[in-house]
Amino acid sequence: MENTLLVGLSRQIALGRELDVIANNVANSATNGFKARSTRFAEFLGTGARAEVFPRTDRGVSFVVDRGTPIDLSNGTIEHTGNALDAAIKGEGYFEVQTPSGPRYTRDGAFDVNAKGELVTQEGHPVAGTGGTIRFAPGEANLRIAE
Repeated sequence: MENTLLVGLSRQIALGRELDVIANNVANSATNGFKARSTRFAEFLGTGARAEVFPRTDRGVSFVVDRGTPIDLSNGTIEHTGNALDAAIKGEGYFEVQTPSGPRYTRDGAFDVNAKGELVTQEGHPVAGTGGTIRFAPGEANLRIAE
């Protein structure tokens, strides 16, 4: 009886984890550059009950084990926003952003130019290029990002 309850509990915990992952994916479905997660589960065979009074040999007990929540790194849909400074990445790669906590990597390409002439994220973090922060000269107009 105890094994039955434990098997059921292992499945309920797995379902709860799966629901958390789905809820997070739905909540972030409109987030620029968001990468969805999926769930991976496997079977874990535990040992059966041990007693001399059982008429047949012991069998393993099958539990559910959470094997992780991998990130889906496939390309998402690219939408034209009308902002000349918005960018998207096809294939592998990330934008490097300078934050107070150090460099961070994102696929969110919603950019703007701040008062210092730096290319920045919506949160105001400078975007890094190969030579450091990307800056534009004062008075530059008609900025756009090419392929």
